[in-house]
Amino acid sequence: MFSKLHFYWQQRKVLYSGKEDITPALGQKLFAKLNTGYYSADEEALILRLLIKKSFLNKRHGQYEFSKKVPAYVANEIPRQMRNLWTGLATLIILYASHGLINGEIYIPGKRSDGITFSGATVVLVFAACFCLALALLVTVIDHYDKRDNEYLYNIAEKLLWAMSCGLFTWACVWDWAQHATLLG
Repeated sequence: MFSKLHFYWQQRKVLYSGKEDITPALGQKLFAKLNTGYYSADEEALILRLLIKKSFLNKRHGQYEFSKKVPAYVANEIPRQMRNLWTGLATLIILYASHGLINGEIYIPGKRSDGITFSGATVVLVFAACFCLALALLVTVIDHYDKRDNEYLYNIAEKLLWAMSCGLFTWACVWDWAQHATLLG
């Protein structure tokens, strides 16, 4: 089920957006599963059209053959200074958020203002946001040491953690603003 959803997602990505391109590796995976009963006849016809459109297939002697070479995989390399920076930054963020959680108050400095002081229940949300942000930084470091061909999973995890961090911090800001508005009003 998941692989078929992934196939439809890739199909929409290639056919309708026109900006993204299907990779030779994905094309070869799709081509390898043709005539095995994995796909229905409609799906196989669509895959053939898709691969021919992208010039991955040639027809010789009535048979299709895959024409593009899949480039050799090169693992992600992140410089040592960048890994040290991300690890140190993640550690500082966690320590600062933990200190604020223990004291019951987290102060986020502002550039052109006095900053925001979170207290009460919003401290937990800011701590969770900081924790997600630190994990997003560490995912990049972990990706360097993982030599498998799965960078897309790390990219998804990093974007998801970053979005969760932004969402939790926004929720904390709105909740803090609502608490101050009810106290003043």
